Formats: sequence, C-alpha cells, structure tokens
Amino acid sequence: MPVNDFITKNGRIRQGGGLVRDMYRFRVKSSEEPKYKFDYYQLLATIPGEKAFRTMEEGRCPLLRKF
Repeated sequence: MPVNDFITKNGRIRQGGGLVRDMYRFRVKSSEEPKYKFDYYQLLATIPGEKAFRTMEEGRCPLLRKF
C-alpha cells in the first residue's frame, strides 16, 4: 500500500503494518549560516527505507512472528 502525505513520500506499508520510508540525516546550521527565515537545517544524507528499517525476518519482536 503506497503512502504519500506531508511527511512520507513514496513510503509503503509492509505486511504486519509497518511503514517503510526514507529517513533523513540533518545538521543544525550555526547562527551565521541561515540565509532566509526557517533555514535552520542542512540535509546531509537520505537513507533508503530498505536500509533504514529491518525486515520482519530480522526483527526480534515476538508480536511480528504471528504474521
């Protein structure tokens, strides 16, 4: 099931109900760096959802073993 909303772009719901989406690594800018209003963060990396979240088989939650 695809998920596209104000937080998630091209995410998906996997079996068991978990959301898999890209994750982002940011750095807070120093007080001298912002060039405009709300320019507080610098995107350093995008981690693909497949690397950011474990598969159900790798997970250790006993509740997921029911699926």
